[in-house]
Amino acid sequence: MVKSSNSSHARRRPLATSLLIGSVLSVLSSGSHAAGEHYDGAMNYRLHCEGCHQQDGSGQPGYIPELRGNVSRFLAIPEGRVYLARVPGTAQSLLSDTERAEVLNYIVRSFDGDHLPADFTPYHAEELARWRYDALSQPSVVRASLVAQLESSRSSSAAAPAKVRGTSATSPTTSGPAAASGPPASFAICAACHTVTSDGAPGIGPNLHGVVGRHAGTAAGFSYSPAMKDAKITWSRETLNEYLTSPGAKVPGNYMMFVGEPDPEQRKSIIDYLESLR
Repeated sequence: MVKSSNSSHARRRPLATSLLIGSVLSVLSSGSHAAGEHYDGAMNYRLHCEGCHQQDGSGQPGYIPELRGNVSRFLAIPEGRVYLARVPGTAQSLLSDTERAEVLNYIVRSFDGDHLPADFTPYHAEELARWRYDALSQPSVVRASLVAQLESSRSSSAAAPAKVRGTSATSPTTSGPAAASGPPASFAICAACHTVTSDGAPGIGPNLHGVVGRHAGTAAGFSYSPAMKDAKITWSRETLNEYLTSPGAKVPGNYMMFVGEPDPEQRKSIIDYLESLR
């Protein structure tokens, strides 16, 4: 009987692993426990995650991503926090919003405390409710993008000179000089997904050459979300500033993982650079 079970498992393994590859969390289970019972994050991890990710979070090399020493790195950027909430195993779990939040908090604290940001705010039920059933369709692609962003951000932070502030704030929609000397450090997160040369092929995001003045959802060769195709937006300094502040608010349902740049000066430097790409 054991031999037969193992053989059956081996035949099913390629399909199961192909669905899981690239996600940070395994499926948190479609089952539920008895009504009225509430298990904490550690217990729910054991019941719903440990079978794939292992008791110590080591995963299964080549099949199941390792959580140990790795998962909290994504919390260094807002997009990474959203990513952990939107991988299929999290977003599609039938655990309650509170339980899913507790499992995520347990995972990032227990398996990768060394990379947990000092200002980490624990996941909460309302946050998980926002992303319920809004699972990423290509988690491995998004994960690769986030890893590139993290590496690019570290490189830019190490190389960037100290920022000199002026005596007065400049509106992000005020026209500025073309960034002829190259992209600013603030563009690093954009460069992880977007090409900018006139002959650049689309990447994870569309080519941004000539984006100012272009209608949204029309760059050649890129597969846009229905929301972006129907947005009826022409990209100007004003609309770019609104979009970069909160992409989800400006175009609800778009595919971009970037959650927004709150710093007006950073947005202005990005827009100045985009305006120079002609």
